[in-house]
Amino acid sequence: MKKVAGPALVFSLLLILLVPSAVPRGHAVSYLPGVVKGDWAKYNVTSYWSTNLPGEPTPVPIKQLENITSVETNVTSVSGEYVSVIELVTFRNNTQPQVFDLEGNVLTGVGNLTTFIIAGGLSPGDPIYSSPGAPTLNYTLVEWFAGQIRSANVYNFTYNYLGVSTFAAQQWERYSGLGVEATYKIDLPGAFYAHGLSDIKMVASNISHAPPGFSVAGASTATLTTGTTGKLILYVHSLNGFSSNLTIEATSKQPGATVTVHPSKITVPVDGQVNATVSLTSTTVGSYTVNVTITNGYYYDTKIDTFTVSQATPPPPSTPSQPSSSSKPTTILGLDPIMFYAIVGAAVAILAAITAIAITIARRPSPSAQPPVIWGPPPTPPPSQ
Repeated sequence: MKKVAGPALVFSLLLILLVPSAVPRGHAVSYLPGVVKGDWAKYNVTSYWSTNLPGEPTPVPIKQLENITSVETNVTSVSGEYVSVIELVTFRNNTQPQVFDLEGNVLTGVGNLTTFIIAGGLSPGDPIYSSPGAPTLNYTLVEWFAGQIRSANVYNFTYNYLGVSTFAAQQWERYSGLGVEATYKIDLPGAFYAHGLSDIKMVASNISHAPPGFSVAGASTATLTTGTTGKLILYVHSLNGFSSNLTIEATSKQPGATVTVHPSKITVPVDGQVNATVSLTSTTVGSYTVNVTITNGYYYDTKIDTFTVSQATPPPPSTPSQPSSSSKPTTILGLDPIMFYAIVGAAVAILAAITAIAITIARRPSPSAQPPVIWGPPPTPPPSQ
């Protein structure tokens, strides 16, 4: 016997709690299923609740899962935007498993399917469906699910009120739109405490995609002269929905060179590209091998660059420039104008000094000379012989 709704309600409640983000869409979105008939997944369920608060009930998202050990889903039909799924729920204490029908529209979000399946191919900033007020995907991460590294779209939030911290998150595989994990956590520390968790995580699936990763490209050789800087550009590109923070290191075992990377830490967006520059400076002639490593601690890639340093050519000795005929300086009597006027000035000064001395001597009276007679008879001439 099949039943409708069931445990899927847990994740619907999580989505209701989440406040839609205001991140704008940067591209057109096609809300189409990424799953096909026959796709299946199995989820392990974890839940607990502990409190010493008198009369405090178990939160609904935890209570609904407290007796469940696992959930299996199987896609039974896909038609346009509509998807139908059979859900098999296994309980603790050897309780008979139960089967539920799930169905929904990945375009409008109508139905009880959103927990496990949304449209495939969505990106950060996209609403999970096209209806007004739909929650918006926050970011994409790369994580291990069901024996495979997968790119997952994430919608999460943290809410704090009166010392109670509440965290909720839901993740879907980016390409298929298949749910990979949903988590609800509540924490109240102190003398009066409350701690609880419910988590559904995919542990097996027949859905497989090329694993996410990144590629590194760019020229591998550069030439420079001593005392200058050679540069090579790295192009780091996302593959298969990869998104992560990466650290770049560049080293050379050969002495005599300074190697740097800028920036040394980058964030590669989904389907995006980030560039970095590897630089080498040396005052020693030689060929330098530079090993470049790009990693996020799990994924890594390497690249080998070669910088060839040659001796800088010294500048030729400078020679006095010969003035051209058009710029030949003017001379006076074969002399430089400055020298000519200096000589003339000196001659004038000497002549002036001589003249002044001569005038002074000429005006000085002789000691034997008689003063002229201004009044009285004229002198008597001597008698004639």
